[in-house]
This record gives sequence, C-alpha cells and structure tokens, in this order.
Amino acid sequence: MPAKKFTARWVQSVATDKDREDFFDYSRFDKGQALVLRVRRSGTKSWCVVHIKDGKNKPPFTIGRYPVLALADAAAEGKRVLDALLSGATPEEIRHPHSDKPSTTFEAIAELFLLRYSSKKKDGGRRDRYILEREFIPVWGSQELQTLRRRDVIAPYSTPSRNAAQSLLTGHTAASVSCSTGLYSGTC
Repeated sequence: MPAKKFTARWVQSVATDKDREDFFDYSRFDKGQALVLRVRRSGTKSWCVVHIKDGKNKPPFTIGRYPVLALADAAAEGKRVLDALLSGATPEEIRHPHSDKPSTTFEAIAELFLLRYSSKKKDGGRRDRYILEREFIPVWGSQELQTLRRRDVIAPYSTPSRNAAQSLLTGHTAASVSCSTGLYSGTC
C-alpha cells in the first residue's frame, strides 16, 4: 500500500505488474482519510476514498474511474463523499441521493417480471399476465415482497380450485417471479 502525494502527471503514467495495487494520498483530507487510486494490471484506474469511523477502518468507497474523473475532480468528489459518510449517510444514499426506493409490492415485481422475461416468449407473455392477474395479484398485489412468506403463498391454495392448481403447476409462483427479477433479497 504505497503512500504518495498524487500529481496529475503521476496519475496518468502510473502502472503496475500486480493484479491490483492501491496507492494512497493522505495529504488531501483529515487524518485517517485518504484518496485512493486503484490500478489494475490491465491499465484500468479507479478512484476510492477510505476513512476511519468509530475507531474502525471502513471499506473503500469507489467514486469513479480515471480519466473520466480527473485528479482534481476526484479529490473534490472524495471530500463530498467523506463528509457525507462521516455525517452518517449510507453508501446507497450517497450514490443515489434523490432516488426513491423502488416499489417492492408483489404487483410491481410481477409487472417487472412480465416486462423483462415474459414478454420475450412467443405469446408475448399473455398467458403469464393472465395467470398473474387472475390468481396472484388479487391475493398479494399490494403486499410488500419482503413480507410475503411461504404460508401466505400456500394458504389461498390449501383447498385449490382447478384453475388455481393449474396456475401453481405452471411454475409461476411468487417465488419464481421474485427470484427471477433479482429484487428479492431473501433465499430463493
């Protein structure tokens, strides 16, 4: 972990024969904080910041790539990120300051599933849409996906009708919809 005061010329010319090497510039920020230039053997260079909070080293926070982000811009962005991290902001809040959390209701995830995957089928996803709108969305549509449990999925079909049983046999259950979209953080 070489420490160095970065210059624009040095950043442009630095290379490594290792898979990845991190160079630290501790002169730009307060004690315990550094601007990091991460250099890969392929020549890719990216900027990170590191800091210590509550006596613990925090993981590096990537702020951009060189040459898209020049040294002066990286230092300014690093200062902004460090100020936000030290004031208690989460990395997600820093990366997406104005984004609202996407809706994770069953209905929203089902729609995402239909757009991303089902629409590519020969029938354009009409059968999947019909099954979801008829059998599943009326039951779980407004429920947050993180709160949907196995018992919630099984309960409406404990005495299944012919159509409900047929829908379940097609493999398009709440679990397949949520897992295939990648938005469900639980175990699939």
